[in-house]
Amino acid sequence: MDKIKSSINVQKTNFLFVKTGPGRYAKITTNDIIFIEGLRDYIGINTKDKRVVVNSSMKFIQTLLGNNFLRVHKSFIVNLSAICIIKNGSIFFENNHIERRKEVAISDDGYKKLRDNYIVI
Repeated sequence: MDKIKSSINVQKTNFLFVKTGPGRYAKITTNDIIFIEGLRDYIGINTKDKRVVVNSSMKFIQTLLGNNFLRVHKSFIVNLSAICIIKNGSIFFENNHIERRKEVAISDDGYKKLRDNYIVI
């Protein structure tokens, strides 16, 4: 499936349409995405208001997102604007963003990418 998806000319926009059921698609604004979690053959897109699980790969969804998103772990892509604190191998989000998960793991390589490209002081 990724081979088919990779042959599609992908244009980055500020929104995505994701399949949520037979013949049903939901529009998700990329600014509302807090983080994306890999779930084997699926991904969980966690927004300010909801969580949507879709059949896609982390690699493919990353091609649809802009520069404001960073893969910080094999299982997590985060919206850099939503990060509140980086501490002890974890990224924390503001409590008012999401009620479910407020923290995601960050790998050593993910921390290095974050530090080298975004941490100033």
